[in-house]
Amino acid sequence: MNFSINYYSVLGLKENASMDEIRKAYRSLAFKYHPDTNPNNALMAERFYRVQEAYEILSDVLKKRQYDSFRKNKMFTPYAFAKDIELDKDTKDYNQSPMARKRNNYLWLKPIVLITIAIAVVWLLIHLPHKIN
Repeated sequence: MNFSINYYSVLGLKENASMDEIRKAYRSLAFKYHPDTNPNNALMAERFYRVQEAYEILSDVLKKRQYDSFRKNKMFTPYAFAKDIELDKDTKDYNQSPMARKRNNYLWLKPIVLITIAIAVVWLLIHLPHKIN
């Protein structure tokens, strides 16, 4: 993410553009500047890649919030808005904080670890010599 580039102006949009406007602008510019449409034209290829980069940032809710936050505050806050994002039906599920998502990825390990500990305890109880006084 290059914060010195105004991705909104690359797509020819205002900063309060909706996801549909971003998608429409990207599709029209991508078709206009696509290297297959303009063979042997390095300038058009460069513009195509710039439009593609702008769409990648502005179409992802988290990246867009980070980009907007940095442009407004001149400060990078990678997960500042992770809890506050309102979900659209077209966007990914960013309802959880990044740590909660990471923690949920390992939930399947919990029963395996508990079963392994239980087996180890039973094995120790069986195989350790017991001294009864």
